Amino acid sequence: MRNTGLLDASGGWSDGVYLSEDPLLDAADTQLNWLYHSASLTPEGSYDAAMRVTVPSWQRVGGTHYLLFVADRDARLAEMDETNNVRAVPMELSGPDLAATEASASASSASPGENVRVRFTIVNRGTVATKTNYWWDAV
Repeated sequence: MRNTGLLDASGGWSDGVYLSEDPLLDAADTQLNWLYHSASLTPEGSYDAAMRVTVPSWQRVGGTHYLLFVADRDARLAEMDETNNVRAVPMELSGPDLAATEASASASSASPGENVRVRFTIVNRGTVATKTNYWWDAV
């Protein structure tokens, strides 16, 4: 992070990392982690930070998502330019993709209460294994 203003940044603020489906910060984005700063930052001063973040297991996968690095995430500091507080970094999220590939029934018609034998095949067409050993399929 860099202070591009003319005065020291002081008083404490938090920076955050979010996961987003687009490069813009909004209420639909998921906060992954944050970091609080209590020291001041001189004009053109900067600092480096490192942390671990985990993509939530419920996150929709497939395609480009974005890690958003947000300076002063709570807007605690009065700044000359609030429009430069977000940096978006694209990231591909891959995951399982379960697909029903075959299905059949023992009868083409049935009456209420009648048993019908069904068969189906589910294939993972995704690029990674499922993260769980079980799930529920429904007919």
